[in-house]
Amino acid sequence: MTTQQKIFLLGGGGVPNYGDELIIHSWLKWYARDLGLPGRSITVSGSHRTVLQKLFGDAYPGVKFSQRVREARWRPETTFYESVSHGYGYLSEPEHADSPLHRELRGTTVFHLHGGGYLNSKWPTHGFMLGIALWAKENLGCRLVGTGLGLGPMQGPDADEEVTARAFRAFDILEVRDEWSFDFLKNHDLHDDPVFGYDDAFLQPLHPARRHGSTLHLSLRHDEAGAKISRWIPQRFVESFEHHVFWSCTGQDAGAFVALSKRFPFFELAGNRELLFDLPVSKRDFMIAQRFHPHLVGARLDMQGMFRTGSDYYDIKHRLVTDLGSPFVLGDLEDLKKAPIAWEPSKMALKSADYVADKRQLASRILPGVGFATSPNAVQLAGHSLGQLGRRIFKS
Repeated sequence: MTTQQKIFLLGGGGVPNYGDELIIHSWLKWYARDLGLPGRSITVSGSHRTVLQKLFGDAYPGVKFSQRVREARWRPETTFYESVSHGYGYLSEPEHADSPLHRELRGTTVFHLHGGGYLNSKWPTHGFMLGIALWAKENLGCRLVGTGLGLGPMQGPDADEEVTARAFRAFDILEVRDEWSFDFLKNHDLHDDPVFGYDDAFLQPLHPARRHGSTLHLSLRHDEAGAKISRWIPQRFVESFEHHVFWSCTGQDAGAFVALSKRFPFFELAGNRELLFDLPVSKRDFMIAQRFHPHLVGARLDMQGMFRTGSDYYDIKHRLVTDLGSPFVLGDLEDLKKAPIAWEPSKMALKSADYVADKRQLASRILPGVGFATSPNAVQLAGHSLGQLGRRIFKS
């Protein structure tokens, strides 16, 4: 390696939220373990520094965790596109010329906007991240990459929102994870060569230690749809499993767990640490998922299942997983009274190694000339042939 790298990894993690933390975990493994970069060369910026430090500090010593971008981007009232302009101009303002964020970015060689579905009008201040990415490219001369992004829901930019168009076009690599996002970029002429790729969770393989028996997994939000599942899921179906796990992906899910426990007090509560580092799975598992990343992970692990959406935002997310071969169905709870469950191999599980290989081929373009470290896992996947779905990576 001829140039000392400094990676600035930015996104929506550190809330906590299981999907965002899973993505950060995947990229930390890639940079620190698979590529062998020293921890001190990596900064992870998200919502809450203490959350990130608590989750990843022990596993990745030397990595710096920050919330400076979140502190800078917050505004009480704004639109997504106004936030892009705010982010672009922020560090050029005299009062921020020597701010902690300015010093934190100094020397960055790769500004990496990692994946997740946070760039949209639902959370408009996140547009700040896109604007500051453009500032970094123009003022630091760094490489600018975006991976596994899920855009929308949002309207396309107006003609006078040229900062947003410049920001998208400034990316050396711009990968989106779903067809809606890819079409958004193409239809609004926002990038010359966007990549229709994969969610960032596909950067790493899944090899959890499996326990005996069967497990029922529930990933519910604290809303009326989640409450309905807790009230109406058939008791006989629940009790047909030997283990029961509730995926607590965010703090908001605690209310759903409390409601579920009134009927079924025996569910294990699995928080982000368990889900990231010690996922409790067995060999014949079933999942009912409202949230997106539990669905994605469950399908990769050959679970059968059912998903519920509840909004256009989640429709796009769950469709992404079913398009990749998830056997989960958009079903009715009445279907669970039918026996037996039709256990079929998950096409997504069968293709998972190909998806990982495709994703890693794209990741290898972020730091040209930096090879894999010598871990057996990295070497094995580096030599994996391009998956059959590699056409997604090169769709244009």
